[in-house]
Amino acid sequence: MRRFLLLVSILVLVFGCTAPILPTRPNISSICWIQSAEVRELFSQLSIIDSTVAIEIGKLPEFQDNIGEPQVQALGQFLNLMANASYGEKENLSWLLRDGLPGVRKYSTPLQAIFWVLGKKADENVLAYSLKQLLDKAWDFSDSRWEDFETVTDRLNSPRSISYYQRKRFVFTPEPEHPGDPRWLFKTNKGTCVEFTRFSLVCLRKGGYKAAAYSPQTFNEFSGFHQATLFKGKNGQLYVMDNGRPDKKGIMKLAKYYYVTY
Repeated sequence: MRRFLLLVSILVLVFGCTAPILPTRPNISSICWIQSAEVRELFSQLSIIDSTVAIEIGKLPEFQDNIGEPQVQALGQFLNLMANASYGEKENLSWLLRDGLPGVRKYSTPLQAIFWVLGKKADENVLAYSLKQLLDKAWDFSDSRWEDFETVTDRLNSPRSISYYQRKRFVFTPEPEHPGDPRWLFKTNKGTCVEFTRFSLVCLRKGGYKAAAYSPQTFNEFSGFHQATLFKGKNGQLYVMDNGRPDKKGIMKLAKYYYVTY
């Protein structure tokens, strides 16, 4: 117990000494300036059902500028889903909207994923999906939405979305081509534990989370060097994200990770 308390004390110091990466700010909801009478009417009807959801939709990049016919159709489909949603589906949507830090993130990534799915299949009941199911259906890494580093790191604004992306997209390699460069990892999709960690830190800090690089062998009997990402969750607890290894571990509480061996 004494050793664990010492570890926590050290981590508090580490969080206070990390290099600054400025957090993002929420987009201003477009419902404040929409010109189209059709879109205004759709948002008005949606606001009657759930004003919070309507405001969050207006923050999505797809509704910030040049709202086109695909967005109008998807908004109409979403309105129909909400009008006929069960209590459980509305609760699930509310849970999805809590992913990330609403006061910091530019927009709700799960909500954006819902509209991406609606753009593909109008008959999908997206309100019933878990986050993983939703991202499985929405995220296609072959399209242009995933080409820009800043755009993608804004989108990966929660621990779960970051870990999902890393587990699906990145491949661990023991030898780095550009050591410590998260942009090279993003470009090539290959990197060491250090590049995985640096990428996680960019996303987490932009999303408003306190995060730091964490080397388990400093406090445990690990063989060789390894680095993972330590961050503080919304509940105040400490977690470790460790996907920079052949057997990706995802996210777990620090107290549990403390006993995981490499």
